[in-house]
Amino acid sequence: MKSNNIELPDLVANELMALIPVVFALTRRLNAKLHDELQLSRPHISLLFALKRLGPLGMTELARCQSIAKPNLTVLIDRLEELGMVERRHDAQDRRVIRLQLTSLGESHLEERLDTFRRQIGGSLTGRGPAEMQGLHESLLSVKRFMEQINPEE
Repeated sequence: MKSNNIELPDLVANELMALIPVVFALTRRLNAKLHDELQLSRPHISLLFALKRLGPLGMTELARCQSIAKPNLTVLIDRLEELGMVERRHDAQDRRVIRLQLTSLGESHLEERLDTFRRQIGGSLTGRGPAEMQGLHESLLSVKRFMEQINPEE
């Protein structure tokens, strides 16, 4: 199927690509409102989310999945460790290997941040009808499933 001589898969890909800057802009705006006393940067928050999503990781694995150079990652992790949000632990199978993992403080900081995001996004959805909300919900679930299919977790 074509629309204006563009294949439908290309149209879908274009729309998905157009979502990326919109989502980034939304998270930047929400993060600016959440400028907390810890003054964590976006890379710090991204690292916390990665560790929450993927579990304990070595520095090399975390650097690779976040596309951060290891020397830069070390500085970021040192700050998170200093704040008590991340800890370095020896791997149970190989004591030479150090794994990074979230602490309970890191988990609770992320949960607070997510709750604030949910409230802010939810507030912008008030006043929309049930049919529109149901359609949006189903569409987002469909996009999420699709993205997980084309980009499975490592």
